[in-house]
Amino acid sequence: MVDSALRAGNNTQIKNGAQSRFDTKSIVSLVGSNDMRSKKPKLVVLHQNIRSLKKKTTELEVLLCSELKHVDVICLTEHWQSEQKLNCTNIVDFKLVSAFCRSSSKHGGSGIYVKDSLVTKEINYFAGINEKKKNL
Repeated sequence: MVDSALRAGNNTQIKNGAQSRFDTKSIVSLVGSNDMRSKKPKLVVLHQNIRSLKKKTTELEVLLCSELKHVDVICLTEHWQSEQKLNCTNIVDFKLVSAFCRSSSKHGGSGIYVKDSLVTKEINYFAGINEKKKNL
């Protein structure tokens, strides 16, 4: 069993005596109100510079089941995965809806995961934006 506690003052997770690499301060509430009387839905987005998703998937899932259970959207940067590996990396209760993987470097990349219960629609307004410009 993972022993986790929130260290007062700096929001640093403690897991089995080791400091977590996740910054829980990066949770951002984008939509809705903090007023409990509000009936507007709230969308909670987490951004994390993950620096190797492969090494931190389990830790991320533990946090999503505990302190971060209200997160609806996860935006990860620096996942360091190939497209094939990223598509095979599952985060419990989330689906990968968008990703960018570098082909010329082992580092970099970004991905957006959305809770399975949310309906998403892909919009291709920026299709091809990551392609290199051709000289005319």
